[in-house]
Amino acid sequence: MARKNPITESGLNLEQIDIYKNREDIERSILLSHSTANPNFSSDFIGMSIDEVEKRRDELLRENDLTHLLLLLTSIEASLYLDAGRRIQKKDKDQYSKAIISIYKKYGRDQRKIKLQDDIIQTRKKVDISKLRSSYDSIYQAFGYRHWLAHGRYWKFKKKTFIFEEAYILYSFLNQNTKFNFY
Repeated sequence: MARKNPITESGLNLEQIDIYKNREDIERSILLSHSTANPNFSSDFIGMSIDEVEKRRDELLRENDLTHLLLLLTSIEASLYLDAGRRIQKKDKDQYSKAIISIYKKYGRDQRKIKLQDDIIQTRKKVDISKLRSSYDSIYQAFGYRHWLAHGRYWKFKKKTFIFEEAYILYSFLNQNTKFNFY
């Protein structure tokens, strides 16, 4: 049977290391622009006290962290989906690939119906190295937080929140230790 609606890669997805570097560059820019080392400090913050400038700096740093956390999590999501799609196309015979192909068939061979958290992450958790299970649980939770970030943060998030570094380290750890390398 022909595959329905295969995902066509755009080539525009960002690599996690690039998101990390972009976040660091913007953080350094915020820190410099909101310090007295900024040659335009007096004119940029005319009428503001040092406390007000520091408060504004801290708000911008937090927003930078949340924005890049969202970018990072969407990039990780893309990596996981692309990896699953490549396994389906190549018909790999390892345990994870077989499980993903089975899920793909369950959804009538429509790759777009595969669910990130319930299908991809939970399947990886089941078939990967047992020491990674708690990391898969954490990345599962991080995608709940991504959902909150992506939908405007208008309700009080009552579960575990994440910071950029935590999500970056978590994904790097999974990526380096999985027995099912990402394509």
